[in-house]
Order: sequence, then C-alpha cells, then structure tokens
Amino acid sequence: MRVNGLTKGFFILIVLIVTLAFFDVLSPYYSAILWAAILAVIFHPVKNKLRESDRRA
Repeated sequence: MRVNGLTKGFFILIVLIVTLAFFDVLSPYYSAILWAAILAVIFHPVKNKLRESDRRA
C-alpha cells in the first residue's frame, strides 16, 4: 500500500499533538524528574561499589 503525502502529514500531525499532550501532562513533575535523574547519576557509582563489596563477602 502506498502512503500519499496527505496521510503521512496527518500522521506526523497526530504524533506531534500526542507528544505535546504527553509533555503537558508531565509538566508538573519536571522538577521531580530532574532531581531523580541527578540523584541517580550521583549515586550509581556508590551503588556499584556497595554491590561489589557485597559479592566479595
């Protein structure tokens, strides 16, 4: 089945609308998500060291 330009454009428009709606739903939680990502990056090496020392014991 061939996809014409109108169908492809409509699909891209729908994907864009859904993406914007998704970000709008998550907007109250942006600061919490940012802090969670920062803390995960900071404490990942600590977790690895603890797991490594636990395996040796």
